Amino acid sequence: MRVAIKRISKSATTRWGWLGGKVVPLELALLCQVNEVRCSGVVDIVEWHETTEAFLLVMVRPHPAVDLYDYVSKHKRVKESLARHIIRQLITALQHCINHGVLHRDIKLENILLNPETMEITLIDFGCGDYVRSAPYKEFAGTPEYYAPEWFIHKQYYGEALTVWSIGVLFYSLICGSLPFRSAKDITEKEITKFSNDISRNARDLITCLLLKNPRDRLKLGAVLFHLFFQQERNSRDAA
Repeated sequence: MRVAIKRISKSATTRWGWLGGKVVPLELALLCQVNEVRCSGVVDIVEWHETTEAFLLVMVRPHPAVDLYDYVSKHKRVKESLARHIIRQLITALQHCINHGVLHRDIKLENILLNPETMEITLIDFGCGDYVRSAPYKEFAGTPEYYAPEWFIHKQYYGEALTVWSIGVLFYSLICGSLPFRSAKDITEKEITKFSNDISRNARDLITCLLLKNPRDRLKLGAVLFHLFFQQERNSRDAA
């Protein structure tokens, strides 16, 4: 088993949580919480240690693995069939996290490892994560290019709506090979209307449904996999 060790400095830590009656960095508490029940799509923490200056997190390092940013950079973009497989796994992993009270908040290509042999993914880096809550979040944590318009307009957002928007940005990046938005102005004002001719109608519609400016109009996380983009694969298998 290969491992990755992450060092979290005590002096640099500003967000703390509880783990077994002990105060620890929030990232560690969240990782342990989502791993109370294992999910193959979420990074597995093996153990952790505390020193006088830091906490050391020992996590399973999938092998072979490459992050999606490097994979897309190398291949320019991915086929819709692979994007479908990746997004399906990602949603399963995110639902697992939410069901265990954890919101990731930094969904992006760099935070997803891909096994190039099996095409299985692993969601990593919970450093921007937080506990799930029904009230809106009023602090920024994550990557600006993946953040939803309501943050830039109202300085607050709901966890599920942000998650769905970030999935939309990631999905677009996978099949188009670039980010859909480059600035806060783009995120709040730009509409995605142009696609290359080889992007399917269902893929275009899914992107539109995920990237609706009004968070109330966006697909719910639990409804994404029922979109026709995912159903068309099932229909193809049934026909075969």
